[in-house]
Amino acid sequence: MIDLLDWDSRFFNIKVGKAAGITSFNAENYKSFDLIYLVQDITSPSIFLDGYEAALRVTYVEHEKTINTDLLDNNTGIISYNSSEHSIKQLHDLAVLSGQFSRYNLDPNFDKITFERFYRTWINNSIHTDFADDILIYLVDNRIVGFVTYKIQSNNAKIGLIAVNPIYQGKGIGTFLIMGLENILLKKDIISLKVVTQKENIKALKFYEKFGFSISSTYSISHYWKL
Repeated sequence: MIDLLDWDSRFFNIKVGKAAGITSFNAENYKSFDLIYLVQDITSPSIFLDGYEAALRVTYVEHEKTINTDLLDNNTGIISYNSSEHSIKQLHDLAVLSGQFSRYNLDPNFDKITFERFYRTWINNSIHTDFADDILIYLVDNRIVGFVTYKIQSNNAKIGLIAVNPIYQGKGIGTFLIMGLENILLKKDIISLKVVTQKENIKALKFYEKFGFSISSTYSISHYWKL
């Protein structure tokens, strides 16, 4: 079965669907879609869809960790984004940076303008708490040089977007962002934190593993475009 993705369809102005764990399609079910996201196990072979182009297949790695209770009240300098006090452009620029390895950037059918607009919109929706519960930022001279968004689901939380300005990378800001987030989650009685990143993003994978995250699952997402 293919589920219609309302938000994606409205944003891209095409009919977008998502299917998971399917090994074959009924033409009557998929022919009406302009773009299909197919979620598969990484060992599953690619599927041929008549009349569609398989534009890419990206492998995702989900990490999870139990929140470190020793961090409670540790001062990390992390604060919540405030639209009346902080630059939205700086946040937008970092959001675009966070998506450099995403399928929306790697898929040649999405141009650069669309890709960047997608991540700016993601941030805008996060500010209004549609996509995230909060946006945490790290400031240097009142400039946003790092941020992380998160969403709480039951007694777990999941990171949405995270990025650090390249000029300030290697200075521990990523660590402060995660520690600051864990402090907040501890006070909300959240016990675990999840994050998903692309297999190609080696730097991020090493960072999460160094910080105590363990791999909980891997899967692939393919894009099928109607010809």
